[in-house]
Amino acid sequence: MRPPRFGRVTLSALLLLSCALSALDAGCAISSIARAPASAVEVSPIASLVPTPSVEPSGSADASPSPLATGSADATETTAALPKPRVARLPRPIAGLPAPGPSHEVTGPRDLGVPVLMYHVIAVAPRGARNPDLYVKPGDFVAQMRYLAKNGYHAVTLQRVYDFWHNGATLPSKPVVLSFDDGDTPDFTVVAPLLNELHWPGVLNLIVGRHRPRLKPPIVRALIEAGWEIDSHTVTHTDMPGLPAKQLAFEIGQSRKLLRRMYRVPVNFFCYPTGRFDAAAVAAVQEAGYLGATTTLGGLARPGQPFLMRRVRVSGGESVEYFAYLLSHDR
Repeated sequence: MRPPRFGRVTLSALLLLSCALSALDAGCAISSIARAPASAVEVSPIASLVPTPSVEPSGSADASPSPLATGSADATETTAALPKPRVARLPRPIAGLPAPGPSHEVTGPRDLGVPVLMYHVIAVAPRGARNPDLYVKPGDFVAQMRYLAKNGYHAVTLQRVYDFWHNGATLPSKPVVLSFDDGDTPDFTVVAPLLNELHWPGVLNLIVGRHRPRLKPPIVRALIEAGWEIDSHTVTHTDMPGLPAKQLAFEIGQSRKLLRRMYRVPVNFFCYPTGRFDAAAVAAVQEAGYLGATTTLGGLARPGQPFLMRRVRVSGGESVEYFAYLLSHDR
């Protein structure tokens, strides 16, 4: 799917974008970002902070931990002068889901394959949607979470999986990662209440510079307080293969810096837009200090290729039986 066209700004204008994002912490909206010479890279202006009712998805080994890998106070990155950030109130939990069974923690094997489920929008696909398979109906999502809970699965973050693989941490005996690409309104209105009832975290692969952000900063902070992990999905959701080095650094490295500054979280993982990558993109992810990256390649994630982690795509209309099959099917 072709990425949307955006206005152009120079890399020197990144400070303007950073300041603008900091202004969002104080509840200010940005109406536009000025255009610049044609030689510049692309970035979307942030035109509104109001989530859009309509939902259209974007489609879809030097790994030493950064100073923020443990969520230390260093994550503030010059935010000391900012006012106290606003946090939205999480919607009420939805009754009816079974409580997950007790978590039996394991210490190995250290090459354990983990299903990283890939979702986009938890909603009914609107008529004429360009990618209807990216929509999973809320009822189907509830049935999938019910299956996981009844069958002994426990949701964890990518950071916890990484720490199990590389740092000697433990994991539940049946771990699963629930990842949601782009950052759409149902992540807060539908998904968060369900996961909150189960005491499970989600992983939000967030696009930084959407023309109309669908998740306002207070909402993202509410997800963080509920235990969610925030990872980068670039600034403009452009395909990585073939991009010049400066634009790769902008989309990959600057998106991490902006998210860390705005939400004061580590942002240790990257998600390739539409799952596409090349050797230069992988190198840029490593250079930016990420610990790993996820793709759309099918199968279980394993420690041998932290920057090419596989995921399990969950598409609309799939039965619970097929969903169960995907959880253990390695390609």
